[in-house]
Amino acid sequence: MKWRFDPTKDSRNLGLSDEQCNVCIAFPKLYTELDRIRDHLGPNSLTRDRIRINRQTKPFPHGQFHILIFNGQIYIIDEFKGACDRARGLAGLSNLYRAITAMPDPTTIPDVEFIMDVEDAPTEDMPDDRIVWTWNRPIDNLNTWVIPNFYGWASPRSFIGSYVSFRERLPLVERPFKDKDRRIVWRGSMNNEVRFALINATTGKEWADVQETTAQNSMHVSELCKYQFLAHTEGNTWSGRLRYLVNCNSISVIHQPLKYQAHFYDMLVSQGPDQNYISVANDWSDLAEKMEFYSRNPSVAERIANNSVNTFRDRYMTPAAEACYWRRLIRNYADTLAFKPEVYAKSEDQNDSGVRKYRGVDWELVAVPDPNFRYSYTEEG
Repeated sequence: MKWRFDPTKDSRNLGLSDEQCNVCIAFPKLYTELDRIRDHLGPNSLTRDRIRINRQTKPFPHGQFHILIFNGQIYIIDEFKGACDRARGLAGLSNLYRAITAMPDPTTIPDVEFIMDVEDAPTEDMPDDRIVWTWNRPIDNLNTWVIPNFYGWASPRSFIGSYVSFRERLPLVERPFKDKDRRIVWRGSMNNEVRFALINATTGKEWADVQETTAQNSMHVSELCKYQFLAHTEGNTWSGRLRYLVNCNSISVIHQPLKYQAHFYDMLVSQGPDQNYISVANDWSDLAEKMEFYSRNPSVAERIANNSVNTFRDRYMTPAAEACYWRRLIRNYADTLAFKPEVYAKSEDQNDSGVRKYRGVDWELVAVPDPNFRYSYTEEG
């Protein structure tokens, strides 16, 4: 019997084979972003000098990790402190490590060397010749490799916890779509025009529970799932909240066009039988009209919610899908490298015993450092 992806059994199967991950079986729409940049850059196009940490500090320092994957093992060549906390990078690398070690034989993954940028605006004031892996890219920036964001490992907020446990707790608060609060809900900080426009469009409306977050009205992510309609807004740049919203049996309402691309946005469908979210204008001027339509057509709204669940919660936003995405990312990226990554330092660099030195520090030591045994990066200085 031919294997098929079953979300009840396979959502956490991080070790799906390449064949199972493939476009013809489990995740046919998952890799469009990765194939786009591979084809855009072209084979053997990335030279070693393009894989370097950006040490400029103005207008802000970019937090970056220089990473080597060699023979299935992750090494940290160097890192540079940026505006955002390095914990983001550690979370992203933990997710990558999990995807590699879930393979029956991690040594079959290609050797690659890359820079991971942990900032919200990773391409801002980046030298034009540099290439990075990061959480998002501006829509018009075609030279950036988009990776699953750090929330795929865990939120830094303990009450949300890891992505796996967040998903496993959701059924405890979920309810049938028809029984949910029929309003649109949003909480957040007021840091851009889109969010002010959302507040202006919903103030005083009985069909909306939209507020700037305060200590009195803050909501746990899972509480948002009690509503039928969930507003999504971009933040300083992209926003990581959509990852959580699409795990609800609800409808995400998203302003368009978005300015930034995340790894799963190509699966968003705004119309037709496969519609899985509601598209509104960036100024939210058509929101009232959309809310009225769907309140009068609850069966249409429920179909969209079901499509969202089938597309995102039960397929493309599962941990299994993200593991497949990471491994496909490595393979596509390897096709664009014009050099062979090396694990050893220059031949003349040896330790006191005459043994050649490895480049960088093992990921395991960086992830769980012992304060009694310090390590240092030496390659980039």
